[in-house]
Amino acid sequence: MVTNNRLNVPLHKYWQEQQGEISVFLSIAEGITEEVMALHNADHVHRRLSPETILIEDSLRITLSSDVPETFWAYRAPEQSGRLKRDTDARTDLYALGVIYYELLVGELPYQADEPTEWIYAHLAKRPPHPSEVNHRIPQQIGDIIIKLMAKAPEERYQSAYGLLYDLKTCRSEWEHNGVIGAFALGSKDFAGLLRMPIFLSRRDQEMTLLTDAYAESLNGKTAFAVVSGGAGVGKTTLIREWYRSQQQERGYFISGKADPLIREVPYAPLTQAFQELIHRLLSGSAEQLSRWKDKLTTALGDHAGIVAEIIPNMHLIIGEQPDAETLPWAESRNRLHFAFQVMIRTFAGKRSPFILFLDDAHWADAATLDFIRSMSESRDLGYFLCILAYRDKDMQPGHWLSHQHRAEFDHRRIMLSSLTLLETEQFLRQTLQLEASKGRSLAEAIFQKTAGNPLYMKQFVQTLYAQKWLRFDTRTETWLWDTDEIHKQDSLDDVWDLMLDKLPNQAGSVLRMAACIGHSFDLHTLAAICLQSPEQVMEQLEPALTEGLVLPDRERERWHRLNRAADFSLLDSADPNVWFVFIHDTIRQAAYDAVTAEEKEKIHVGIGRYQWGLQLNDKPDDPMYTALNHFMLGQNQLTDREEKRLVAEMALQASRKARKSAAYLSAVTYLTFGTGLLTEMDWEEHHALTYDLYMERMQAEVLCGHLETGELIFEQLVAHSHTRLEELRTYAVKLELDINRGNAREAFHVGVQLLSRLGIELPKQVGADRRQKELSQTRRLLREGIAKKLDAERREETSPLQLAILQLLPLVARASSFVDMNLFVVIICRSIRLMLEHHAANRFPEIIAIFASYISSEEGRHKEGCELSEAARDLGDATHSPVKAKLAFIYALSHFWRMSAQETWPLFKEAHRLSLASGDMYYAGFSLRGMNFSLFFGGHLEELHEFCQVQGGAFYKKDPFLMKSFTLYQQFAKCLKGETADRLTLNDDAFDEESFLHSMSPAETRIGLVFEYYICKIQLLYIFGSYQEAAELWEQTEHSERYYKYHSHLPEGMLYGFLAISAVYRDLSTTQQESADGKMRSMLGQMRKWSELGPSHFLPKMLLMKGEAARLKGRWEQALTCYDEAIDAARENGYTHLEAISCELAGKLLLAIGKKKFAKTYLLDAYHGFKVWGANEKCLQLRERFSDLFERSSEDGRVWEQDLKLTRESAQTDYKDGSEEPSVEVERDMFKKAAARLTQAYGFEQLLGHYLVTLMENAGAAKGFWIVNKAGDLWIEAEHDINRNISKSGHSASLESCFDLPISVIRFVARTKQPLVLEDAHLDDLFAWDPYIRSVRPRSMICLPVQQLDRLAGIVYLENEAVTGAQASQRLELMQMMSAQLAVLNRFASEGTVVKTEPLVMDTGKPKLDTSLLTQSLTEREKDVMQLMVKGLSNPEIAQRLELAVGTVKNITLSIYGKLQVNRRTQAVAKAKDWNIWE
Repeated sequence: MVTNNRLNVPLHKYWQEQQGEISVFLSIAEGITEEVMALHNADHVHRRLSPETILIEDSLRITLSSDVPETFWAYRAPEQSGRLKRDTDARTDLYALGVIYYELLVGELPYQADEPTEWIYAHLAKRPPHPSEVNHRIPQQIGDIIIKLMAKAPEERYQSAYGLLYDLKTCRSEWEHNGVIGAFALGSKDFAGLLRMPIFLSRRDQEMTLLTDAYAESLNGKTAFAVVSGGAGVGKTTLIREWYRSQQQERGYFISGKADPLIREVPYAPLTQAFQELIHRLLSGSAEQLSRWKDKLTTALGDHAGIVAEIIPNMHLIIGEQPDAETLPWAESRNRLHFAFQVMIRTFAGKRSPFILFLDDAHWADAATLDFIRSMSESRDLGYFLCILAYRDKDMQPGHWLSHQHRAEFDHRRIMLSSLTLLETEQFLRQTLQLEASKGRSLAEAIFQKTAGNPLYMKQFVQTLYAQKWLRFDTRTETWLWDTDEIHKQDSLDDVWDLMLDKLPNQAGSVLRMAACIGHSFDLHTLAAICLQSPEQVMEQLEPALTEGLVLPDRERERWHRLNRAADFSLLDSADPNVWFVFIHDTIRQAAYDAVTAEEKEKIHVGIGRYQWGLQLNDKPDDPMYTALNHFMLGQNQLTDREEKRLVAEMALQASRKARKSAAYLSAVTYLTFGTGLLTEMDWEEHHALTYDLYMERMQAEVLCGHLETGELIFEQLVAHSHTRLEELRTYAVKLELDINRGNAREAFHVGVQLLSRLGIELPKQVGADRRQKELSQTRRLLREGIAKKLDAERREETSPLQLAILQLLPLVARASSFVDMNLFVVIICRSIRLMLEHHAANRFPEIIAIFASYISSEEGRHKEGCELSEAARDLGDATHSPVKAKLAFIYALSHFWRMSAQETWPLFKEAHRLSLASGDMYYAGFSLRGMNFSLFFGGHLEELHEFCQVQGGAFYKKDPFLMKSFTLYQQFAKCLKGETADRLTLNDDAFDEESFLHSMSPAETRIGLVFEYYICKIQLLYIFGSYQEAAELWEQTEHSERYYKYHSHLPEGMLYGFLAISAVYRDLSTTQQESADGKMRSMLGQMRKWSELGPSHFLPKMLLMKGEAARLKGRWEQALTCYDEAIDAARENGYTHLEAISCELAGKLLLAIGKKKFAKTYLLDAYHGFKVWGANEKCLQLRERFSDLFERSSEDGRVWEQDLKLTRESAQTDYKDGSEEPSVEVERDMFKKAAARLTQAYGFEQLLGHYLVTLMENAGAAKGFWIVNKAGDLWIEAEHDINRNISKSGHSASLESCFDLPISVIRFVARTKQPLVLEDAHLDDLFAWDPYIRSVRPRSMICLPVQQLDRLAGIVYLENEAVTGAQASQRLELMQMMSAQLAVLNRFASEGTVVKTEPLVMDTGKPKLDTSLLTQSLTEREKDVMQLMVKGLSNPEIAQRLELAVGTVKNITLSIYGKLQVNRRTQAVAKAKDWNIWE
């Protein structure tokens, strides 16, 4: 009971009369604890317990006084300081009991102080000495109880007086019976009577295992997916985040984003949120690391950096400002963006740093985000990547990508979370309430009936029952009791959130409903604007919702806001009051949102839109255009003013173009539909340009999204409202391109022909070969003249816009005609070129020249002319920055297959591939890869060919069947020669079947030439492995069938091996057959001779080889050997290793045939060497089998030679890869008086610096503090103070990198952003939890303050409290910044010599200072780092984690230290280091 009775004796006086016996103390402590427990059971908290307010009689009857004691400050808990943003509760009284019991047993208070501010600081930061160490008579167990009571964090104290009482009784029983108190676990009954909810209401071991399996798959270099589905509140997010925390020991990157239903049209919103986390983490690195990442990212992204910077706003803080990305056609935009993000992920993901992307509420994700995720699921080449998606099945829209029919399209692990069953509900209650097995059924049934087993609702429902006393703990019977009838009367789960909202004050409920209209996350400024109040007023009204836990501060969003503002120094404002909040769960936001009427919602949304539109017009860096437009759409019925509608329509057009640029096509359709809906028929006349542009953009977007009928209707509107012929042509050009791209080329062709006819350009209905050749001849002549004049490099007049529109139309009609009649295609291309030259527009349309060059080279065999024209077209494209540079580069590379060696064409195709990716042209990107593949096939090593095809085949798996088949074919070719297929003469293995491969060919794939390439590969393999007859027959079949391609790049390869095969079987032919073979071989050799004149580096080795075989057949052996030698030299010079080996083999066989075995052996060994270098291991084995006598007779030489042949391949890639009370004004004034006195009494710079740091620590409640100075861009520690480790240093300099007692990532982050950072519980902060110091020490509160001098960062103040959560109260931030600014002034005075320096103030440890310079010099810097951490008591694994080394490396360094210190144990090394003060 609480009384003002003064007749009782205060505790401290009563205790003075006792003998200080332990048994008496325990009796008194039990009585006090019982009285406090009774007070708590009556729902009261004392909050002023002290020896003066505890009154005792001789009968040990305890009463508690409500008076305010004079010594109140000595017994106040940390949360009573007013510095922590948390309420007081029953645990506040338990802290006071800890101080009281400490004072009774030890004879003095745990802390010594004179002023309230000193007491506050002591309770917040200082660590009390253990009672048993101060007074050895105090049993260890009692001392432990007192220390537990005095824990800084309420969560670490006893949670109930009941739990404390149980342990005190245990101590008294042990003491009375045994005279000693044995060790026992404290707090075993501590949670009796307290409602403690577990993280998971049921076991999730199986689900955790599935996530771990997916993670393990990514660690093995694969791309892994895991999808977690379930209803609202079943614990999807909790499961994923708890799983990740269990993986914290692993390196890597974990980023997360959450979709919001109110902004589901905003493109890439959840992805932007996720990648912002990554940017923040990079910003916490050192300047050196940041520079390294900048180089990596800019190199990897190349031309794509601009588009990535547009999607991720803060990307420029890493890679610098980037030029705006080029606007590309719709499909190319999508390809470019997807590739750019995949490149970025691939840059971060590695064997030692896997990349995890978690997207929450993916059922609400925008279409562009889902499209990107789909493209990643189709890419097998990302590697070390895990994507986790969480979604609700019931909220899934029909046809959603994550719906059942689409999930089967990609490999993934599916985790289905469901509500708890009745049995699981009963088990949860037994675990939470510690019930016996026979109890709890009725409670479980009642709760299950109301919540349907939903974990989120169940937690809230049980907490409501507990708060209303319908579920309570009876301390007398030590059991839980409940009122089943009352529980059945309660609202069901559908009304839980409504009930919570109804409990809020009217103003709080109104503000929360306004906030729900903003979104899942909202900021104070926007909320204040739509509430028409000041931020301070809104904050006050929002407080009840914060207290109830309905909303929480959103620290991550605050950091984004600060980073955006930090990008513009002029916008920096340390007093910026804007803060962000987030609803604790979507269901709460939805309940608040549903409480708003439909009309009121529209008004609120329009108000939000107008406010955010104003931010955009003021050029705020957050760029809220998307979200502003989204709110306008939600409130469009409230838009009535025509002028405002027009302005919003312009915003819709702007947003659609931005969305189009980032390949967010469905979002673009939504914006454009909204924009056109705001306009009327009158706007076609009054605002024609805006209306036309909106409808034109919408037509393209609708067709690309598959809305063909809508696109057709819009096309008709555009044609009907075109004011000029130019507009009409522009409309038709877009329509034709859309029709061609969606496979309707024939219709597009007929429409195009009719349109050209209306323009006066008549095209013939039929074109014969003669007409085609005539057109080609005229055009070739005109182009030759044009090349001589540098293709109109100096234009004499401007081309009219109308003529340009016609010229743009002609190539589209030509492209459509290629699907109808190739002869007509040639005519149209020729007409286009003549018009282009006539109107001096060659530099506008270089692709037309390139297409013509490709045709005459591949179809007419005019390779030299084709090369010249393709080069001219490429040069025109380079000079005019043509958007089709990728196509020009590809055609240039393709035409030069006939002029250059394979080694020379590889970089040409590689550049074409780079340009294709930069422009998002996946068509030419894929064919450029095929060109690179051909270069490797013609002249590369087999291992390179195999690896290239394996990687690219995986990349195009499911995305492009043709390219996948192409790469698979050449991969099997390489595997066969390496001996990795079922047989030497087959491409078949467990995963590939030749017959099935051929049957899978479509007519288009056959037309492109893939079947022809297959037969060329087979002919080459058959010849190399000696099946000459089959090779010759297959060549003859190929040559005389539809598979024969007159000017295919593989034709020379087929001709070479066909020739060699025929020559190999020539002696076995009949006379008639030989005569036929002679004619064929002469023709083939003549053709190869012509080609060798055109491109000697590519064709000369082939021609010489064929010439040598022809001489051999004629018996001209010397001529043959000379040709072989020349072929060997030519092949070696141009990088054709396999042709060199074949030439050596043929020469060796010839020499064997004429009895020159010694010379033959030399050539055959060279052939063996050549095939080995090429990678054809199976061919090498065949040579050893066939010429075993030659190899065996020189086995010793062979072994040495084999050793010389051993190939080593080094990887070019390296893996880096109420309650609380505010202190009074008097208390604050006393603090400043004391601080001022301390500072004025300081002598010398070092002492003054130390006093300033201590003052800051006391103000912040920090136990540790650092003053870090910026010296020419490098950070140096100038002062350090730690009250619990008795460290005080000032005036010394140590580099930041050499210190292991603070989180370097936090310091770097603040140095870079120049914004203060407050962490209320650092080890739970997703951005910094990975930091080695935070992971090891697990500190709680941190504050890091940048100190600026003019525009320059002067230094950083770092303050830490490792024991208390939220000690660094953000409301004191401005005050601490003002005090910190004085440090910059002191630092400047010191650097100018104004302040006289003294010796650093270092507390004397009482140990001798020895000259240890020789010892410290003998240790390396890394050994010193390890030794320093050993002294601090860290184990080898902990040291490895802190220094980011392998445990084995740390062990080796430790052994080296033992040797230098002449010790053999860790304790000896640490003792010697401490004795010698090596680290002071």
